[in-house]
Amino acid sequence: MVKDIDYQTYIGRSEEEDKDKSDDVAARDVRAARVLLWKNLRDFPIRAVVWPGSYTYLQTALDYVKFITSYDSRSSSSSSSSSSSLSSSDSSSSSGDVNTSTASAAVSGLQYHSFVPSLGLAQLSRDSHARHYHPQQQQEADLLEREKREIDDHVALSDEPASVLYPLASPTQTRKNPPFSVGSQCCIINSLIYGQLSIKSRSVIENCHFRQGCVIGSDSLVSGVDADHQIVVNDSTCFLQVRDGDRPDDKYYIIYGIRDDLDAPLEHATLLGRPLQTWLLELDIVGQQDDIWDGPVHTLRHARIFSRFLLPNSGVAFSGDDKQTASWKASKKLSISEISSLKGSLPAEFSWRRSLSFETDMSIVHTSLCDKRDVCLLEIFSRCARNAPIQQALEWMDDIAERVATAIEQEPEGTVPYIGRVLSAISDLLAAYSGNKGGLRSGPARNPAFQEAFQLLYQGRYVDGLQAMRVQRDKWLATVESIARAARHYEGACQAVTRRMVETVQVTMTSSSSKREQGVWVEVEAPARIDLAGGWTDTPPITYEHGGCVTNMAIQIDGKCPIKAKCRKISQPIIILHVAEGGQPVVCSTKEELADYARPMAPAALLKACVVCLNVLDLTERAPSLSAQLTSLGGGLELHTSSDLPTGSGLGTSSILAGVILEAVADIMGRAFDPQALIHAVLKVEQMLTTGGGWQDQVGGLLPGIKLSYSKPHIPLTVRYEIATAGNTPESHASFLKKLESHFCLIYTGRTRLARDLLQDVLRRWYSKTPEILDVTDALVQNAHDMHAAIKKEDIQSVGKELSKYWHYKKIMASGAEPPSVTRMLSLVSSHIWGASLTGAGGGGFMVLVTQHPNDHANIEKVLKEGLGEDASQMTFHKLAIDTVGLAKKYTTAS
Repeated sequence: MVKDIDYQTYIGRSEEEDKDKSDDVAARDVRAARVLLWKNLRDFPIRAVVWPGSYTYLQTALDYVKFITSYDSRSSSSSSSSSSSLSSSDSSSSSGDVNTSTASAAVSGLQYHSFVPSLGLAQLSRDSHARHYHPQQQQEADLLEREKREIDDHVALSDEPASVLYPLASPTQTRKNPPFSVGSQCCIINSLIYGQLSIKSRSVIENCHFRQGCVIGSDSLVSGVDADHQIVVNDSTCFLQVRDGDRPDDKYYIIYGIRDDLDAPLEHATLLGRPLQTWLLELDIVGQQDDIWDGPVHTLRHARIFSRFLLPNSGVAFSGDDKQTASWKASKKLSISEISSLKGSLPAEFSWRRSLSFETDMSIVHTSLCDKRDVCLLEIFSRCARNAPIQQALEWMDDIAERVATAIEQEPEGTVPYIGRVLSAISDLLAAYSGNKGGLRSGPARNPAFQEAFQLLYQGRYVDGLQAMRVQRDKWLATVESIARAARHYEGACQAVTRRMVETVQVTMTSSSSKREQGVWVEVEAPARIDLAGGWTDTPPITYEHGGCVTNMAIQIDGKCPIKAKCRKISQPIIILHVAEGGQPVVCSTKEELADYARPMAPAALLKACVVCLNVLDLTERAPSLSAQLTSLGGGLELHTSSDLPTGSGLGTSSILAGVILEAVADIMGRAFDPQALIHAVLKVEQMLTTGGGWQDQVGGLLPGIKLSYSKPHIPLTVRYEIATAGNTPESHASFLKKLESHFCLIYTGRTRLARDLLQDVLRRWYSKTPEILDVTDALVQNAHDMHAAIKKEDIQSVGKELSKYWHYKKIMASGAEPPSVTRMLSLVSSHIWGASLTGAGGGGFMVLVTQHPNDHANIEKVLKEGLGEDASQMTFHKLAIDTVGLAKKYTTAS
């Protein structure tokens, strides 16, 4: 939580001491302004909009820092140039007699952590070349260094206008928004502004909430104002609202001119640029000497003319308020000095700023999610966890989620529901409140209490599913450990939605001309695949939310296809599953034994899921027994699978194996897939297993040669592909493939890594919309097209270049993708290759190289073994051939 600070103690001088040392007033005000700025930057971190034509955000921040750190020149000029420009003007803050207008006026064209719907929101990236001004007095070094660090944490740079930077409203929505007009060199800090916004040049709004808009003149400061009606402020005006508690009566409005000297004697004092004595005559309170002043000093600072109603004829007004003069006259009035000394002002002010900061944050969250904008919310959730009760934040998120879920019903057909993003956002929020402790967020989400909610979401009953999630979640908020587990189950809810989206793929099977008799084996084999570019974009939900594109190729390893399955009918009405030759078979004689494929560690889970996916067996409770159903189909099944590849090879083994199993079992059952339907069916199987894989593995291994495959951001999910060809004839294409083969080198690193270990982190960051994930996803799609173009041009050097580029992108997508041993291998061979990558998700498995010289495998092996010594003992080197057949099938009658 933000700690309340006594400003007078913090700047090292009491108010009473300053009254006796008027020469130090300017210096005190500058130090106090510095503290106020530091708190703004610390407590309300920056979100910025850079107005078109204004200075960049960085220059603005530096101007601000320059002001607060140039102590000597500022303090000397401030006391001697009352008639100069804004840089020497006085202002007051709600936390004491703090001159902030100078600092504020130096700010140009930005929005600190504020929300202005009519303008949109810009998410800006940090710039590593930021400069900082350093203190000129040693005794202030500690404070200023702290300010410097805080500002450095939040400084961002952009030269683009706001309309280019992630606008939160679409063009059609923007036309419906209230009008806005923003002058140059304006600043908005920690504020919410709805309705019309008109602000002229060099004006500042801070810590305000305007529900019906505002019209602000030039060279003005508006601070702390909470208004239900439109507010109008004239030029060169300071308009402040100061709180002494939470009740409506505990607030005071202070209004004066930007160039008014608060401490000038009465005969020289001005209010809004006019003589103060004239004001007192017009207000008809000159004769009330005992009431006008708070003591013997007769200055604007000590004039009791400010109340909870607006000062009449001040150029500040709320629209529709025609009784402000009478209300002001009847109200209790205080001076600026008395208001700044109110005991409740500091706690009330910080409470207001914190609550406004929270509401600003949640308004950004609301608009980001409801308008489907790719804005990273992690920093906002971290602030919420520091400054707001968890139930308060969850109430906002639940309301947002319900709005999104309700809106889905009105969306056009084919629109991708945004509900997964919303569920993930709630998970991120819960994780922030748990402090991300104990690693409890990762892992299975299988608590029975949440299963009903998961099922509702899977069925598309989003409002009911969200309500069921909320009921269970609220029971899990007692400890950080249980909160982390609740976050995990919201990720499980995302998986239920993803499964629903993936199962929109069209899987059409046709009836085969003849059914296989008992004893006839259907034997299916397929090559492995190497991903050349674009991987990760095929993974749900990325593939149907963003669109995916992958270039990959089918390969034989050491002269053979490594992935195989065979199936036959048997007389017994049971299903016999052999996961590996010579191993103990898994026998399913009941529906329950077949239906446990989704259970962790279930034996032969992949094989069971493939059989179930074909929809020839009914596993519901009221369906006939498994034995009866198999008998009606002509007998039981015996299914064998095998792979010559190690677990975690990165060559797409599990997805390709699912494809060959589906093809074999479908053939036995008298069914047939076309290639696209088989690709889609594998997607369904992987969702059934909750492994969450994409579609590129099966495209790469089940189809021949080199392919460019892609999917659009649309529901139903549809995968399309084209076979890449080089040259103008089949002969020239075959010749190029042979040439390309001679430049590929395939090495098993000796290290395995399951893709699932990386998948969960990648999808979490995708849903969180982190900028690096969004950028690299776009780059991966382009990478796939560039690789395809290089192959069509028969440019092997460019193939290597795109492969290395792809590896670079994969390392950004998944931290830990490149272990130190792989870094060392790549360093040793760098001068001999055009490019390299680990296959699959990375982390281990196989490495593929594009060598500079053809058939350079022996030299590569020599370099690695000499360079790595004993560390090379686990590596193996393999012959790679581009497969031009893809999935192959034959029939035998051998026992």
